[in-house]
Amino acid sequence: MKQKSIWIGIVILLLVGGAVYSLKTEKKETTQIKIGALLPLTGKFANLGEDVRNGLELARNDIKAAKGIDFEIVYEDSGGDPKTATVSANKLVHFDKVALIIAGPGSSANLAVVPLLTRNTDDKVVFIAISSTPKLNTAGPHVIKAQHDIDVEARQMAEYMFGAGIRTAGVMFDSTSDTLITGKDVFSNAFLEKGGSVTAEGYEGKGVPDFKTQLTKLKAHKPDALYFLAVEKLAGPMVKQARELGLSQPVFGFSALESQDFLAGAGEFAEGVSFTALPFSCDGAARMRQFCEDYRSLHGGRSPLAYGAYGYDILSRIADAVSDGTLDKEKVIASFEGTEFDGVNGTLVFDREGNIEIPYFPLRTVKDGKFVEVK
Repeated sequence: MKQKSIWIGIVILLLVGGAVYSLKTEKKETTQIKIGALLPLTGKFANLGEDVRNGLELARNDIKAAKGIDFEIVYEDSGGDPKTATVSANKLVHFDKVALIIAGPGSSANLAVVPLLTRNTDDKVVFIAISSTPKLNTAGPHVIKAQHDIDVEARQMAEYMFGAGIRTAGVMFDSTSDTLITGKDVFSNAFLEKGGSVTAEGYEGKGVPDFKTQLTKLKAHKPDALYFLAVEKLAGPMVKQARELGLSQPVFGFSALESQDFLAGAGEFAEGVSFTALPFSCDGAARMRQFCEDYRSLHGGRSPLAYGAYGYDILSRIADAVSDGTLDKEKVIASFEGTEFDGVNGTLVFDREGNIEIPYFPLRTVKDGKFVEVK
């Protein structure tokens, strides 16, 4: 009887061991791929850079669970500054040996690192930038601009304001940002072509957010409306200071304003401010709403911006191109060029050079402390 019990125990152990072995062998193997992320984690774009990082981390988790691809993302701070970005990009390329870099907002910083990344003609680094400067559109075959052009957005705002009966516009723009300088030029030219007039004042986005000198100059021209080309952290104080100086004209802006940071900085004066917005919204399509829910769950209740959604979609697109576990740079580039991709941003359309095209920007305004679409 004792011998029979021993044999039964052995059989059970073999069965259990076989089951465990089977589970281990059926478990999806994980492939690790290292890439770089050059994001503005300090400075005026820090909130946007953090949003991109959060979106990348959410995508990384989802991709690992669904496809068994584990992206090792090496993060470096660009500071939104050309010098800082160049040092950080050098580290990513020469020390971390990454073959692909995802870059966050900061057009001047991104433009500064392109020559470094494309210098070696035999082994160029793929550079995918969430940036709105048109200069990146033709920066080279290994450069993909995964965000819309500011000129399309600025032109649309000029048409909207003129169509609303506005004939004189006062413009504030960041004189240290290539994107916002371009936005000012495009808006001004489009508005002038229609018969309007523009007075523009530049400010240094790297300094203390005190815009009273420039706003006082604009006030003397008595414009019908104001157009602020400023990121959310600067636009908030800018609107507040304008109202405190007695500038009661309608205020317009661009897509960076859709942020809780803008509402906090402007306070009660945010009410009625209107801006061209990106299609992404946490009140949008089902997939956008699900992304926002997952993002909040992973990042302590913080709501995402469109920049985080871009980060999520970019890494998802890369994952499709490296499904075999290898980072083939030409295959990654081809996955962006002349293609359409359904992501959390909706349908992203890339032109033949890999740059995102957005033909229309919805107009949103602040009403009762919330961003609502203007019908």
